[in-house]
Amino acid sequence: MKTTLNRNELRVSLSSIASVRALPRKAAIRYEANHKVTLREEDTLRPRGFVFAFKTSWVSPESAEKVFQELLLELDDSLRPNAVCVLDQCLVIRRAHKTETILFKEHALLHFIMFLVQTMDTFPRYQADLKRYFEEDYGDA
Repeated sequence: MKTTLNRNELRVSLSSIASVRALPRKAAIRYEANHKVTLREEDTLRPRGFVFAFKTSWVSPESAEKVFQELLLELDDSLRPNAVCVLDQCLVIRRAHKTETILFKEHALLHFIMFLVQTMDTFPRYQADLKRYFEEDYGDA
């Protein structure tokens, strides 16, 4: 979340999201019929990434979209964020596995909330077994 977004702030935000998305995904578990199922890292989706800002100095929503698209090219596809919302201008959503975007010029907050809800509804719900990040075993404690 940023107060004011410019090219450099967006680049820093995208880099932060890429860092989180690059973390190992070895702690994901899911419960099926009251049994814990450990998920393989390659079967665990990376976390979603969103940039949210209140305002920007860009002159138009199209300017924000263009900068977002340009900066996406600097990142590997698996590390790219899903969207950027600038409250006073627009919501830009990246199409999955592409640098193409969808631009919403009006009602940015409403579209952001709807996209967030849709994303949460369709994203698998994992739980974390954080002990899997350590070599030590806590036993039955």
